[in-house]
This record gives sequence, C-alpha cells and structure tokens, in this order.
Amino acid sequence: MKNSDVADLLRRFVSGDVDPYEFDDFTSSRKRNERLEAYRQELLYLPDSYPPDEGGGYCNASGIARILEIADELESPEATAR
Repeated sequence: MKNSDVADLLRRFVSGDVDPYEFDDFTSSRKRNERLEAYRQELLYLPDSYPPDEGGGYCNASGIARILEIADELESPEATAR
C-alpha cells in the first residue's frame, strides 16, 4: 500500500465515505513499511488518546484532526520520496 493510498483512506474515513472494514483492515494488519506501521499503531490506539465524545464515533475532534494531519504527512514531499 502506498502512502497516497493510506492518505486517501484516512480522508475517506473522516468524511464517512469508506467501508468500515477498510479502515479496520488497515489498522489490523502489520505493515512492512516502518513509517506506515508507526502510523498504523498510532491510529489503532487513537481512541485511547482522544476518546470519543458522548455522541460516539471513533475519537473526538482532536483525534480527527490528528488523522487528517497524518494524511497530510503521508502526502508531504518528504514522505512521497520514500
């Protein structure tokens, strides 16, 4: 899986335009790429760091912002050069 594919997945997850199992598949499987694995680990435990509000969801607004930051980081020139 390429960085841009993961960035797209994360943006679709935030917008609600993703199959729920697609995100689960990403977070459930170890990645060979060290950077993607680090992000996978962070995303997996994001609800612990940013617990969902009473209305539910994966995490709170700060967690959603972090997911979008990760998507941006994955598409940065430094990340795409790897």
